[in-house]
Amino acid sequence: MLTWLYNSSGGSLLAVVLWHASFNFVTGSPNASGLVAAATSTLVMGWAVLVLWRCGPSTLTGSLHATRSVGADDSERARALPGDDLIPHPFGSLTHAITIRRSPHDVWPWLAQMGAGSRAGWYSYDFLDNGRRPSALRIVPELQDISVGTIFPALPGVTDAFVVLAVDPGRVLILGWLSPAGPLTTWAFVLEDLAHDSTRLIVRARAGAGYQFHDLPSWLTTRIVPVVHFIMQRKQLLGIARRAESPPTMVGDAGRTAQGKSEAA
Repeated sequence: MLTWLYNSSGGSLLAVVLWHASFNFVTGSPNASGLVAAATSTLVMGWAVLVLWRCGPSTLTGSLHATRSVGADDSERARALPGDDLIPHPFGSLTHAITIRRSPHDVWPWLAQMGAGSRAGWYSYDFLDNGRRPSALRIVPELQDISVGTIFPALPGVTDAFVVLAVDPGRVLILGWLSPAGPLTTWAFVLEDLAHDSTRLIVRARAGAGYQFHDLPSWLTTRIVPVVHFIMQRKQLLGIARRAESPPTMVGDAGRTAQGKSEAA
């Protein structure tokens, strides 16, 4: 059942986590009653049989999103990346990466237009970080001109935001969450050109000593943040890859449409 849910939701770990937590609460927690737990388990077993009968063995095979890795290898996690010097002694550091079957030139525009609200979205779970507004499926020309100091809103309609700390178009984008003492967090997106017109996108998030996740104590922050970050980061990387790998004619047409609307306005 979990594999079917994971594959049919486009590789959503969040959907699996929420479903599994709900099932555990109903069937295995101190609040579960014997009859309700037994009935729920029976329904789920029947559901599983129905899914296999209707969908066949392909239910348990991986789709592109289900099997695609966003894990950085040992060398990528160990190496220095641009932006590391902004928080030289981090409270925590998380590195993920994905190979995209497009050149850095084709991937970069999707990074340049990130941000919630008036920007293109974060390409992750839009109901959590973009006010339920779907992230853009096209390149938006008017959002491509970014520089140090450009604001990438974290959520729609809020003043809290990521700020561009460094930018090397087509190669490096470093976002940061600033405090009076300096960057509280950094979020580096590094594009590396691979053979066969492909790109390795390496993303590293680092937190300074004063970082707290929703004011939680540090011992709890270190346990929760890696899980939450992985879920959101994985969805984002898959979203970037899917958009960048879309047929160029679709992206081009969408881009011209957006440009036409802008000129008309």
